[in-house]
Amino acid sequence: MSSLSYVPARSSWLIAVLAVLFAFAAAAVLTLTSLGEHVMSLLAGTSAAEPIQPDGSQPDKSKVAALQIADKAGVRACAPLLGLVSSQIATGRHVATALWNKEAADKHIFSVTNAVASGDPASPLLLSFAGVTPLASTSCDASSLVVQPYPVSCDTVGAALETKGAAKGDFADNVKMYNYREPGARSFLLPASTSICIVITAQTWFGK
Repeated sequence: MSSLSYVPARSSWLIAVLAVLFAFAAAAVLTLTSLGEHVMSLLAGTSAAEPIQPDGSQPDKSKVAALQIADKAGVRACAPLLGLVSSQIATGRHVATALWNKEAADKHIFSVTNAVASGDPASPLLLSFAGVTPLASTSCDASSLVVQPYPVSCDTVGAALETKGAAKGDFADNVKMYNYREPGARSFLLPASTSICIVITAQTWFGK
């Protein structure tokens, strides 16, 4: 999908998406007794919204806002996986806001939402979400979500995904779903109009 140029969505749509993302993040931590929150802006490379294929390499912490926030919050066990995920979904100029348990950050979910700039004036913004949760086995679960509008129809996006090996699945009449070879990775195509397709790419990792 990196071959397609995305365009900014209308401000009302962005507000709605932000509300959904923050509601999702907040719902995961409402039962915590003490909530930490932080916002950070960083300038780095270019944006990406493809399924992630973890290879064990770690990003430069100075270029990933989520890692810096997590480090200050005291997140240790899931930091490697958080770095792997965040470096793929927030790798341009980005603003990140994170939520965590202030009393025991390394024992609960850490969630981050990013607004990412591509560097292209014609298509400046995408939104991404990532969450990591430590398990009793000392490993972690993680999930990511990238919301990105494209200036083409969803049929065009779907055809492009199929040429890359994605398999179309059954979901809803007006929302197309495509599964990737990577376990736990899929995209949903939501038509905003006949010429704009909102692509929501989700991926999940399960620890052992």
